[in-house]
Amino acid sequence: MTNTTTDIQNISDCITYCKYQYNKVIKLSSVQTFFIESSNAENTWSKGKSFLFVKLTTNDGIDGWGEAFTEEGKEMNIINYIHNFAEMIPNINSVTPWNFLNLISKDKKNTINTCHASARSAFEMA
Repeated sequence: MTNTTTDIQNISDCITYCKYQYNKVIKLSSVQTFFIESSNAENTWSKGKSFLFVKLTTNDGIDGWGEAFTEEGKEMNIINYIHNFAEMIPNINSVTPWNFLNLISKDKKNTINTCHASARSAFEMA
């Protein structure tokens, strides 16, 4: 049997914490991309497929990592989108997927572009 008073307090604390986190202004201090080219060498993670990672760092020193799906020959387009997102969004006022999508979807003609979608996915993960 559990102590319901403690459980309610823990849930209340969690809700308060989440509200604080979602309403906190987040400022990006750096965006780094790491591209690993595909390799034909045996026993490598990148055999036949390249990898693209993004590292976002906030002014509070919090790091987030994401991975973008890559298509051969389009990696630089994805990298450019990631860095463009960072310029478009120096401050995120509410950390929700919907707010992020609204911010980066201002360029409507690119929202159906697969490179844009890959970059957006990596940015969201991070």
